[in-house]
Amino acid sequence: MAGNPMAQAQLEQAMAKMVGTIERAVDDEIDRLDNLGDGDLAKIRAKRLAEMKRRQTDRKKWEAAGHGSVWDVSDQPQFFEEVKKSERVVVMFYREWNDFSSLLDKALVELAPKHMETRFMRMNAEKAPFICERLSIRVMPSMVLFKKETVHDRIMGLDQIGRGDGSFTTKDVEVRLANSDIIEIDYTPDEDANSDDER
Repeated sequence: MAGNPMAQAQLEQAMAKMVGTIERAVDDEIDRLDNLGDGDLAKIRAKRLAEMKRRQTDRKKWEAAGHGSVWDVSDQPQFFEEVKKSERVVVMFYREWNDFSSLLDKALVELAPKHMETRFMRMNAEKAPFICERLSIRVMPSMVLFKKETVHDRIMGLDQIGRGDGSFTTKDVEVRLANSDIIEIDYTPDEDANSDDER
């Protein structure tokens, strides 16, 4: 195209048209925001206040259901009972002799109070052979993510977290869970690059 002046001119013309369209849309939005009246601002405030009240109600409900910490599930009947209590659940299956299990557990203990919308639990795989078989858990540690009592995602081992080589940060775990839509998170990719709390 560099050798074809007509094609180059058409490309520049198309780009200028696209930039103009984007500029007009931005200008229109700025004008709309500049012209918000008292009634518009009152609606925005009321909407924000309603959302804050809803989140506070949700938080109380989550606290009552055991959210905010990592719970130990002692047996298979308790597992089924606990998964039914919350809309979003992360269950880490571990073995006591596995060092990676304790590293992942530290990350979950740090994340649980920050993500009250999700219930965090851990279960010793040796006490849950039936569940591990049904969920095809063969690598430790593994996490099974539930939404509305249904398996939503599985994270088998640590290869799906962080750099894929077993090293990870708490932020890596948080981002992986957010990518599965099991926790809510506000982050930018730059935050991930600057995180240095490597486990």
